[in-house]
Amino acid sequence: MKKFAVPIIVVSTVIIAAALTLILVLGGQRNTYEKVERESFRALTDSIVSAAETAKSPEKATDTYKNGITLDTKIQYEAAEQIAALLGMSKIDLSARIATDLKDKMGVDLSLNDSGESLTVAVFADAAGKMLVSFPGLTKYAVGMDLPADDSLKMIVGTIDEKLLEKDLNAIIDKYFEIYEAKAIEPDDFTLVAGELSKEVKRYEADFTERDVAELMVFTLETFRANSNLTDYCAEIYATAAMTTIEEAREEFLTELDDLIADAKDALESLKGETGDVMVKMTTYLLKGKIVGRKFTAPDSDGVIKYTILEDSNTGAFEASFTEGNSQMKAEADYTKNGKKYTGTGKITVDSITVNADFKDIELTEDGYGSGALTLSMNAMGTGGTINIDMSYKDTTQTMVITGEITAEGETIDIGKLTIDMTLNPYKDGDITEIDSANIIDADAEEIDQEKLAEMMTEIQTNMGNFESPVILTILELLGYIVNL
Repeated sequence: MKKFAVPIIVVSTVIIAAALTLILVLGGQRNTYEKVERESFRALTDSIVSAAETAKSPEKATDTYKNGITLDTKIQYEAAEQIAALLGMSKIDLSARIATDLKDKMGVDLSLNDSGESLTVAVFADAAGKMLVSFPGLTKYAVGMDLPADDSLKMIVGTIDEKLLEKDLNAIIDKYFEIYEAKAIEPDDFTLVAGELSKEVKRYEADFTERDVAELMVFTLETFRANSNLTDYCAEIYATAAMTTIEEAREEFLTELDDLIADAKDALESLKGETGDVMVKMTTYLLKGKIVGRKFTAPDSDGVIKYTILEDSNTGAFEASFTEGNSQMKAEADYTKNGKKYTGTGKITVDSITVNADFKDIELTEDGYGSGALTLSMNAMGTGGTINIDMSYKDTTQTMVITGEITAEGETIDIGKLTIDMTLNPYKDGDITEIDSANIIDADAEEIDQEKLAEMMTEIQTNMGNFESPVILTILELLGYIVNL
């Protein structure tokens, strides 16, 4: 399989899963199943286009971050007695800053603080394709190198044409309903159960044949292929992640996409006008004009995908699962609502391993901040543990405090306390560590400045002797080993 086959399949799976989830949430009150389906798909399209518009022009969503974003993260770990004795440390502070002006430069600063000492590494990159790596406190010099693609730091999200995207999504939806409307779907009454709740719902079943799936696949892929704006966007994502040129990524991506289209066309042609066997049976559950669950099965497979959300006044239940043969992945929860806060229990099961969850007053704000308490516990083959997560926020700072214990071979170990603070602020000058051009050593130059290089190594060796922290010394030794490879 070519290297783009897996990314395309993964992206397609994620898109389908996201679509189904949004359909479940956004299905409005309608009198018929078909109207509910259409409104759900239209709502999904509106959400995707709105996200594209916001990503393309963040200043339209808020003036606060129109000039850039700075995210500061502080991580403090206080080791319990047993772990402190094992690792030779009692406390570590790690701070990180990620900052960008949303135009042409980005910086990442990481600092490790232990026993009153600090080790910092700073990385700077710009849209011109230059990256600098420096170690403030060890040396005034920075090592510069060229990134593979000249526009590797280009704001990828700025390349989406949301109007063209909306047109293509609507065309794909119309094609789906062209296939769907040819099916006569008559509902029956069904008792749907999720957790401790059960409801009488209308059940609709539709069979999608090999021809249905092949037609929709060919149409979707060809629509995607014809949208050069969207394919360029995907190529840029891959190029940035794989540190390759956009041209190389685009060529490989389009080649793989063309192969997928050819395979889908071959599958459609091989049917010679026949419908073929049923590939997927989709069951949809409606309650008072709202989609509350779906189930997907394949007649030639024992795989089943299903999910359900039921609510009754201030209580609710959720279930989602994938089962194939003796293997199962399942997530479930029962909860009560108090305003916007959720309290309840849940669990995630993967075959014989189960993670239990207890949550209290969990709330997520529109800005993405969360509060409440969550406890996770697991026990498998005599090994398990409990993790406690307390969340809170104030202004633009999100805080999480994590504690817990691990049990193995009859012994219980306290993992200590981990505190994470994340603060989001508007970008301002000085948030990114920049280096004087006179102190940059160009690693891509035909002849590296040996005098500067020697002075940098001398500064590093001298300043390394100032550290006493065993943690920082270990990291410095590791960095020295990597440099000498």
